[in-house]
Amino acid sequence: MDTRALVITRLFDAPRERLWQAWTDPEHVKRWWGPKGFTTPFCTIDLRVGGVFLYCMRSPEGKDYWSKNVYREIVSPTRIVATDSFAD
Repeated sequence: MDTRALVITRLFDAPRERLWQAWTDPEHVKRWWGPKGFTTPFCTIDLRVGGVFLYCMRSPEGKDYWSKNVYREIVSPTRIVATDSFAD
């Protein structure tokens, strides 16, 4: 494993298909993505290897923070591997 990699594993008490939608449907992502108090007014998802998840998180003070993920591996409905970086 790359020593700079961050691996996050979480267990949720919810149907797998619903969790998959929460991570892959932009309208679902907008409802929960970002730190407490932030909103996600913009989100696009191109769900394929090499595709981009582009999003904007807005702080309570109105400052926008743009970021993107590039998908490296997708195994529906169990696994998403992506790189995350700032995009602004």
